[in-house]
Amino acid sequence: MVRKKKPDWIGQAAPDWLSFDKSASRREAWFAKSDALRHAASVIWHRFHPAFQTCFPDSGPPSGEEVKGIDWLDLGLMGTWRMLEGMALEAAVKGVIVDKNPSRVKGGKVVWKGIGNGGHDLNDLFAAAGVTLDDYESHVLEELTESVVWMEKYPVPKKRADMTMTKTNVGKWPAVIGTLFERLGDESPNIGEPTPVVS
Repeated sequence: MVRKKKPDWIGQAAPDWLSFDKSASRREAWFAKSDALRHAASVIWHRFHPAFQTCFPDSGPPSGEEVKGIDWLDLGLMGTWRMLEGMALEAAVKGVIVDKNPSRVKGGKVVWKGIGNGGHDLNDLFAAAGVTLDDYESHVLEELTESVVWMEKYPVPKKRADMTMTKTNVGKWPAVIGTLFERLGDESPNIGEPTPVVS
């Protein structure tokens, strides 16, 4: 969706709901951030996905002829897409959590006590939101957490033991991510549209 009209609030004094405590405790603020991150992920998806499909077709390894025209930098955007999708899920699930438990926002802080990886662990966040996951979804969230925490920002994690290889089929991730957003929408309405699945 393209927004062509300038929002009414631009150029006005900041409304009261933009205060830290009010923004932090409004699910709409978290969902708006999630929507923006998902939009950026979608733009990147459309850039890298054709190269990904060429290099990793369902039919098996491609021939040398098929990969000649690949822009390898486009293929490298997959990591950025993973990070943005992970960050979008994180913002959305945190919106669900603060909506259900406003006490997470107190004294000018958002408290993510009990959430691993400095408050970024998606499996912990989904558990805190009361969303049950199957094993595959849990593995995808584990990998997206790694993308958010370190994999797409640094060459290595803080500890060697945290360096892992992808365990799931990245080609199936858009459908899984879309399902997770739908399930978050069941917990709290107004979550953004899933990344388009290009076949």
